[in-house]
Amino acid sequence: MSDNFSSNYASGIPSANNQYEQGILGWVNEARQEGERFLEEEVGFKDIDDNINYISSGSPVAIASSSTKVTKINRVAKVHSDIVSGLTDIKPLFAYQTTNPMYEIQQVLLNKLVKSWWINNDIDLRIASTVSWSITAGTGYTMPVWLQSRANGMGDVDLLSTDPRDIIPIRPINRENIQDAMGVIHRQVMSVNYVRSRYPLKRFQIVANRDGSKWSTRLRKVSKGFKTAIDRLTGSQSTQDMNFPLVDVYHVYVRDGSINTSGNKIPMGDPETNWFYEVEPGDPLYPRGRLIICTDTCVLSDGPNPYWHGQFPFCKLTLDPLPWTYIGKSVISDVIPINEL
Repeated sequence: MSDNFSSNYASGIPSANNQYEQGILGWVNEARQEGERFLEEEVGFKDIDDNINYISSGSPVAIASSSTKVTKINRVAKVHSDIVSGLTDIKPLFAYQTTNPMYEIQQVLLNKLVKSWWINNDIDLRIASTVSWSITAGTGYTMPVWLQSRANGMGDVDLLSTDPRDIIPIRPINRENIQDAMGVIHRQVMSVNYVRSRYPLKRFQIVANRDGSKWSTRLRKVSKGFKTAIDRLTGSQSTQDMNFPLVDVYHVYVRDGSINTSGNKIPMGDPETNWFYEVEPGDPLYPRGRLIICTDTCVLSDGPNPYWHGQFPFCKLTLDPLPWTYIGKSVISDVIPINEL
C-alpha cells in the first residue's frame, strides 16, 4: 500500500506517514475507550456477569462445591432454555424461491446446499449462541466468517457468536442499527503464538497482555512452565511469567472518507484477493470502508474492508429493544427476583 495517502480525510483517522503506526494506535485506543464508556453507561451492562452466573448456577456468584446439599430450582435457566429452543430450529430458517420456471432447478440445488451447510456446520447452535447472549446481555451479535479448515480443507462459511462487550461501537448514531455508526471494533483474545504465526514480520512487537491459564484450569495444566523460543530470544519477562500468554487483537471496521490526492493511481489491498482494487486520483480510497487490525502495541494490517457490501460484518440481535438503550433489556432480568424467593 502506498505511503502517499491523502491528508484530507473526513473521519479524523490518521493516514499513512512517518508517524503512521503511532497515530493509528493512538486513534484506535481513544475510539475503544470512548466506545467502552458508552457501553458501560448502558442500563444493565454491569449486570451481565451476574446474569451469566444466574443461568449457570442460579446464583449471582459462581457456586463452589460444598458438602452441604441444597435443592434449588433455577427458574432463570429454565426461561433461558425455553427462549433459545423457541427461536432456533434444526432446519434452515430461510430458503430460496423463484417465480420463474427457468430457474426451478437452481432453486432446488440452492436449497439443498443451504440444508447441507446448515446441518454440517451446526448453524442452529451458532444462532442459539447469539440468542443466548441476547437473553443474557440484552444484545447478541453474529458474524459470518470464512474457515478454510471446513469442508475437508476446501473452506466454508461459518457464523461466529461473540460476547457483546467485545463489539465496541464507534460513535453510534442510533440505538437500533449498528450499521449507522462511524465504525465498530471487534476485540478477540488470541494466543500470542498464533498471532505471531499469522504476522511473522511483527512477531517481536506482539506482546501478551493477559494470562490464559487464569481462565482455565485445563490450560494451566497443559501450559505449566510454558516458554516460547521467541520469548527466550527477546527476553520478554512479562510473557515468561505467564503460563499461557494471550493478546487482545482488534479488528477495527471504520468509514473513512479519505480521497486520493497524490495524483497517482494507488493500489489498495492484496493483489491476490478478490477485494483488491486501484484508486484513481480524486477518488475515495476506501469506498467500502477501512479495516485496521492491531494490538495495543502494533498495527498488524491496514487496508480496505474485504466485504463487497461495504457494511460492518455484524448482525445485531436485541430481543427486548428499548428506545433509550443501545443493548436493550435482558429478558431474564424480571425473572431473577423470583429466583431468589
